[in-house]
Amino acid sequence: VLDRRLAETEYVAAADYTIADMAVWPWISRYEHQRIDLAEFPNVARWYAALAARPAVQRGYRVPDDTVSPPLPPDPLVPRSPSLTAGVRLPWPFRPV
Repeated sequence: VLDRRLAETEYVAAADYTIADMAVWPWISRYEHQRIDLAEFPNVARWYAALAARPAVQRGYRVPDDTVSPPLPPDPLVPRSPSLTAGVRLPWPFRPV
């Protein structure tokens, strides 16, 4: 649903960055932990990367651990590892179920 919406507009609710983007982005930022391949959702990947590049989003992501950065979708031209979470430093203890 989100990928189709972002095919129509640059941001979730409008042509400009709004509170809707701020509300949705944190859910998408956990794509690796949810084992979601953003390559399957090119419009979401574009939107996500654009928001992840915003300085305010980066500062917010680093609370409370200022050593982490938002994960970025892999470059489609670079071969991916078998595991989407390989080598990822998680900002909290993660135990797959």
